[in-house]
Amino acid sequence: MEEEKRHAMFASFRARRSPKEVIEFFTTPSQPSTTSGRLGTLSKRMMLIAKSVLATRTDEFVAEVKRKVNEDGNKLYAKLAAEMGCSKQTIANTINKDLDYSSYKKRHLMILTEGTKESRVKAAALLNNLKPETAGLLRFFSDDNFFSQDQNRNRQNDRWICQNVDEVPVVKHTKFPSSVMVLWKGLKVNTAIYIDVMKNVVKPWMDLVANGRPYVFQQDSALAHKSRETQAWLLENLPYHWTPLTANPLDYFFWGMVEIKTNKHAHNTLDSLRAAIVEEFANMKKDVVAKACGRFRHRLEMVVAADGSYIEK
Repeated sequence: MEEEKRHAMFASFRARRSPKEVIEFFTTPSQPSTTSGRLGTLSKRMMLIAKSVLATRTDEFVAEVKRKVNEDGNKLYAKLAAEMGCSKQTIANTINKDLDYSSYKKRHLMILTEGTKESRVKAAALLNNLKPETAGLLRFFSDDNFFSQDQNRNRQNDRWICQNVDEVPVVKHTKFPSSVMVLWKGLKVNTAIYIDVMKNVVKPWMDLVANGRPYVFQQDSALAHKSRETQAWLLENLPYHWTPLTANPLDYFFWGMVEIKTNKHAHNTLDSLRAAIVEEFANMKKDVVAKACGRFRHRLEMVVAADGSYIEK
């Protein structure tokens, strides 16, 4: 009799009956004046039994969790656990072990319109074709980046292993941190200024470095760089130039690598930050530079294969 009653209780829990409902249905107090304390203790025991039963990851349970996750991948484990009537650990085991899913951080990428995708494919295909046809071709990459005076931090991944929380160092930051703009040094660049800098600084330097060899120049997508006057000047003076792609090694490697080192700790002054940036670029090993730039052609091929869409994972 007791065995049958136990199986019936388990079946009730699997049918998503609450511990209170199960208690009221299966418990017959010997005296009407049963104390609330006894019922409270019984309720806690029922809750433990319910969680134990519901923690069994049956095929139906796994299928329901999968349905909910596929319907809304942004749902928290705690909310899923509440909806399924089980613990967060059961949900975690179901997602990680049974479904072989993982919880990833959302990616933040630039918007790509259909027109932008088409431009990316054309530019990448053109650059791929330049390599076999032009011997000794050089590529000059230009880009800009903000370096903050404060220490960089990632609340999710920035951890400190120790025994006591008091031993964890504090990451201090200012309310409005100063920053260094690398390439244009804070200039408000319009079309006239950009063409002037290109004409009197950038192009003469590229001509000197190239020493007669053909070269390609890449620029970023600032408004001054895309104006009609700028494009006309580039077409006349730099026949090989293209709009920005994810293939720019400054964007996909160098800025991030340098920033990790320069912003490992805060800088008291902007001069200190500038000096750190210059030092990191000066100390960069040649094999590291070669390896990073060696990924350029492969990324062009990835852009073409993706029809101009995202290639970052």
